[in-house]
Amino acid sequence: MHNINPYAPPSNPGGEPLSVQSEHAGPSRHKWIRFAIGAYALTTILGAAIAAYDIETIVGSGPVLLFVGAVLVVIGFRNHDLLTSLLGISSFVLAALVVVLINLVPYSPTTGYWPLLTIVSLYACVSQPLAGWLIIHRPYPNIAGGG
Repeated sequence: MHNINPYAPPSNPGGEPLSVQSEHAGPSRHKWIRFAIGAYALTTILGAAIAAYDIETIVGSGPVLLFVGAVLVVIGFRNHDLLTSLLGISSFVLAALVVVLINLVPYSPTTGYWPLLTIVSLYACVSQPLAGWLIIHRPYPNIAGGG
């Protein structure tokens, strides 16, 4: 007769305990999503503020925003979070728009200051409420079905 503990965690035949929620751990997963969205929000605000000081800084702040956006896309897709992925993809749309405008319209730093600053600032202002909602108010349910 085997002495089986009814309160022991389930184990596989090798004797190792099984972790039921190892693949979809909720709180730590959501912490990384919120951290990435916070980094994105900070990058957009700082990028717009620095661009207002000197528009030529978009050459440096653009790639930083693209990197943070790529991180959001990867984290969003890995966690099946469409809104986070779309927020990351929007940074690529902004960068493409700015590059196309700079190449199509012969902007110098003085003539391109207001149009480019307006686009970057509007993007920052529109994305901040969505980023704030994703960080603070949005519920993050487990993929496995919990809340």
